[in-house]
Amino acid sequence: MAGKRNGLRALIKRAAPNAEWTHCVIHREALASKHLSPELNEVLTAVVDVVNFIKTRPLKARLFTAVCEEMGADHTAVLFHSEARWLSRGKVLSRIFELRSEIRVFLEEERMYEAAAKFGDDMFLIKLAYLSDIFSKLNELNLQLQGKDKHLPHLADKINTFTRKLNVWEKRMSQGRTDVFENLTELAESIDSGATTVLPCIQQHIEALGGFFGKYFPNSATQYDWVVDPFHASAPADFSCAEEEQLIEMTSDSALRLRFPTIPLSQFWLEPPSQHSKTKLDHVHTTVSDHTQKIASPEANATLQDERLLTLEASCATLTESNAKLLAKVTDLESQSWRNNIRVVSIPESVEGPRPTTFFAELLMEVFSKCVLDSLPECDRAHRTLSEKPKPGQRARPVIIRLHRYQVKERIIREARARRGKLQYRGSPISIYGDYAPEVVAQLQKYPHCYSPPGLSP
Repeated sequence: MAGKRNGLRALIKRAAPNAEWTHCVIHREALASKHLSPELNEVLTAVVDVVNFIKTRPLKARLFTAVCEEMGADHTAVLFHSEARWLSRGKVLSRIFELRSEIRVFLEEERMYEAAAKFGDDMFLIKLAYLSDIFSKLNELNLQLQGKDKHLPHLADKINTFTRKLNVWEKRMSQGRTDVFENLTELAESIDSGATTVLPCIQQHIEALGGFFGKYFPNSATQYDWVVDPFHASAPADFSCAEEEQLIEMTSDSALRLRFPTIPLSQFWLEPPSQHSKTKLDHVHTTVSDHTQKIASPEANATLQDERLLTLEASCATLTESNAKLLAKVTDLESQSWRNNIRVVSIPESVEGPRPTTFFAELLMEVFSKCVLDSLPECDRAHRTLSEKPKPGQRARPVIIRLHRYQVKERIIREARARRGKLQYRGSPISIYGDYAPEVVAQLQKYPHCYSPPGLSP
């Protein structure tokens, strides 16, 4: 579309050979800000892993929401991280820093102790606070580069302003002053160790960030002074004699000088009222009009694509909600289908022979007295779990038995709990539990105190 030979760039060059072509300023700003040191990138990677763990699992997302509500957090969800959306990284980091305590509690409840430990580590949190602050400031710059009537000189001023701020921040970091970063300052004051050990890493990142902005925006800050204020700035050194004479003629026009402060900069350059330049400007107006018509079609297509994207996002949201409901129903149906199952642990491998249902029915009769089972229990099926068969000397796979009658299964489970630690098969201890869906097991593990009084286990 923007090809040098047949695309938009080529068409503009044919009509206006002196037109300058520049890479998207917002894209360059995003490229300059994406580079991180290994220490800071490790923090960002940990944050993305936690976000993916919570957001890609509807059950985990609901459990995390419950934790946030119990702890009185202002927000009850984390945000997805997307490399394709330039404002995503800053918003994700800010939300993660805000919910850091809730995330730590949630990870501990999920038994992800290594990840939870990071959210309790002062150095990790200081780096997280800095990343949330610096990317919030980059988001502010990104928004300043967007909007209507944004022209290249104005954008260059914004970039130059931010680059100069980076120099100030780096200097203050070298002095141990963090007041420019709100979250970092708040956290550093609340911990005993302080942020002194992390400040060199932060200072290096700010210095590197300034270097990348210099790489992606190498032009001088005064390059467009003659465009922004032609009546006071000097003509560029690369102007030809004819161009410099035209600039002198334009800036010597008193009427034009009086009109300049009252109209937008783009209107001034596109529609200057000077009579002496009318002939030349007519050609410019015609060229601009032609290009406007040519650009109208891509803009219409872009608008159409935006509408389609909004429709797809709405559809995805609906499908996500439906998927969560279906997942809950599947879990419920799965639990119902397993209600007649029991799980027997520590039975040696391959002792069941070719007829496992008969073998395990007789095993249950042997383990339990006739007061529990008045007759040989009916087993619909019996099999080992589907994990890889263990090698000699390794722990045997559990056995899953589906009993024909639910009442029989309940009597067995009740007796197994009452005789926990005393069940034996041919002199070796065994254990018998109910067989539950993984989601139900995860929920049961959160309430171990419910089983502790009688010494039971789910």
